[in-house]
Amino acid sequence: MNVESFKLYHLAKDLKKSLINEELYVEYQPKVNPKTSRIEGVEALVRWNHPEWGIVSPNEFIHLAEETGFIFKMGDWVTREVCETLGKWKKHGLPLIPVSVNVSPKKLLKADFVATLKQMIQTAEIEPSLIELELTEQTIIMNTEATKHTITELKQFGVKIALDDFGTGYSSMSYLKDLDIDTLKIDKSFIDGVTLKNANDAIVKSLIYLSKDIGINIVAEGVETREQLNFLLQQECQQIQGYIYSKPVPAKKLQSLLKKGYIEPLHTSAVAEAIKNRRKYYRISLDTPLTAEMTIVKFKNKEVKLGSSRAIIENLSLGGLKYLSNINLPIQKDMVIMITTEILGMEVKFFGCNVWKLEENDLHEYGFEFILNEVERDRLAPLFNKMLLQLKESAILPDSSVLQDKMSAYLKG
Repeated sequence: MNVESFKLYHLAKDLKKSLINEELYVEYQPKVNPKTSRIEGVEALVRWNHPEWGIVSPNEFIHLAEETGFIFKMGDWVTREVCETLGKWKKHGLPLIPVSVNVSPKKLLKADFVATLKQMIQTAEIEPSLIELELTEQTIIMNTEATKHTITELKQFGVKIALDDFGTGYSSMSYLKDLDIDTLKIDKSFIDGVTLKNANDAIVKSLIYLSKDIGINIVAEGVETREQLNFLLQQECQQIQGYIYSKPVPAKKLQSLLKKGYIEPLHTSAVAEAIKNRRKYYRISLDTPLTAEMTIVKFKNKEVKLGSSRAIIENLSLGGLKYLSNINLPIQKDMVIMITTEILGMEVKFFGCNVWKLEENDLHEYGFEFILNEVERDRLAPLFNKMLLQLKESAILPDSSVLQDKMSAYLKG
């Protein structure tokens, strides 16, 4: 197994125990009116704090839950958690706003889905309109007639319906015409290209105009920069969801935001927290990153033998290096990693641990600290000095956009 399959094996094995061990939790990302900065809704997002792998991305475990059937229990747990949280806020006199919950295609088509949802809402003693179910195009395509019937039943009860990731699959305007949708969410892939690509500008403008014309609320997902926010403000987009306002936060943090009632946008793109890392050794920044192979050699103090996964080294020193990977790994000392690369024609193996991590889209950036004694470090020093000298002599900077494309392609294999 390589690192990906090794992690997948552990996650698949432990997922069903996540509810029993209380490892699942819910975070909430605000939806903000860009004109007033008022919080008008939130999306509930399930998270998994694995005892060994740390915080696991939903991209890694949702499909496992779908494949194993655990999605039914997990979906019920998330919905019940949201209803109970809204019930507590109501009792404490907090402002109540609609909460969106993602619904699996399989879950929506279960015969008892509507009855179970109604019972949860009534038990929590909240208004049905406070719950908004987010459906994807895949959900609708799987069984259009059954989906229509379920949506009609939910709407009659008072629950709201949102169409998520619109435009990423087999989008059809007939969904907007035939289904009683309250909200349309513009996928992040379109927002990423806004102000950069004319096609993205045109698509987003058209969707906002269309939604207004047919009386559907519109939400732009994944908004991260001031440029994107200004563009959406000019087009009078009704709601914004993204790091420009807030990352997903725990329920307690959300309570504080609800009491305040509004969120001001950040002055820059969503900026990762500063990493306080006092560096003992001079760090070599690489104009052209090094391709590398990465594998886990020790996990939970047990030696493991795995195949390698791809990584990219951005800078390095005699104390450690910074690398990129599309694999989400925990920050813990009992996971020893080996990174293999080639420096000046010589294969070099580094053993160490991840000591910090930043995430951007599907890439993970790690600070990697070497496990070296001083004798081993002294052996590396001449190689690093020679490398630094060559970099200073060449001083050639590659095109950053081309380099980024090449790095992403390499990591994806």
